Amino acid sequence: MAGRIILLRHGQTHNNVKHLLDTRPPGAELTDLGRKQALEVGHELATYSGERLAHVYSSIVLRAQQTAVLATSTFEKARDMQAGAVPLDVVEGIQEINVGDFEMRGDEEAHMNYSRALNGWLHGDPAAGLPGHRQLRRADARLPRLRMTRAAGLPAQRARTKMLRPGPSSPA
Repeated sequence: MAGRIILLRHGQTHNNVKHLLDTRPPGAELTDLGRKQALEVGHELATYSGERLAHVYSSIVLRAQQTAVLATSTFEKARDMQAGAVPLDVVEGIQEINVGDFEMRGDEEAHMNYSRALNGWLHGDPAAGLPGHRQLRRADARLPRLRMTRAAGLPAQRARTKMLRPGPSSPA
């Protein structure tokens, strides 16, 4: 049986509200709306995955951990499971890509350069990069998925992914 990896974006943070690129751990906390989004996505996970949620992995950033804890506890309650029934582990190396010199900037230039670099990486441009950050080699673009796949104990070629977003998309 093929496994399924569900990728979940964190809820809204205080720096999202300020439109700041915030990629360095520990990062900003969730806002009240971000907490609400995490709780809501926990219900969505319960509907989407039934009782087959075997494990939750979070990056080291605070917003991801807060989202994972709230979503997982809501999932467990919605499925009448004991608290802590779904294992939750924090894993290094699966957080978003560092924005380099654009860290904590919210201006248009920073956002445009970050978007241009991400677009280049997604399309395999080995020269795409950000000031103050290394260039991304084509193979590096696959590492987060491979790390998550291995962490979940699934063979890379059989893993399927689904992205659930707890709220409107915004940078970092």
